[in-house]
Amino acid sequence: MKKWKFQKAVKLYIQEETTIRILFEDGKTKEYDIKNVFDRFPEYKCLEDRALFKKAHLLGSGGVGWTPDIDLSVDTIYYEGKDVESEEDALQYIIGFKVKQERLKKELSQEEFSKLTGVDQSSISKLEKGQFNSSIKQLEKILKPLGKHLEINIK
Repeated sequence: MKKWKFQKAVKLYIQEETTIRILFEDGKTKEYDIKNVFDRFPEYKCLEDRALFKKAHLLGSGGVGWTPDIDLSVDTIYYEGKDVESEEDALQYIIGFKVKQERLKKELSQEEFSKLTGVDQSSISKLEKGQFNSSIKQLEKILKPLGKHLEINIK
């Protein structure tokens, strides 16, 4: 039996038909066709309805949900899904996700964090949503109050 490590989903992309793509915190992107669970969970066949399928959303960082009764662990997607190339904006989402995690660990609101960093709250919000492309200098400024530093590894 394979031992799974809990994976954290950063961004969900809805693909064609019943396929989703998820960007994970470790930088990997996986694609998964929900039809793969229809044999195990026949009630999930309702996701063939494209309108319902498009309602997919991340449940925190540990699952994908459609209705209160229909959800899927991101671990299933990570370990059973197909590796695919990450989207161009993947790094922005991963950085934003990690900054938000660290901010929340310190129990800081975005406004409090903004005051500590000297970066306006709207920029912090955009960064955490993966919608802000920061300079290295600004990222270092943001990471300092979190007790973190930027490390670049070119392989």
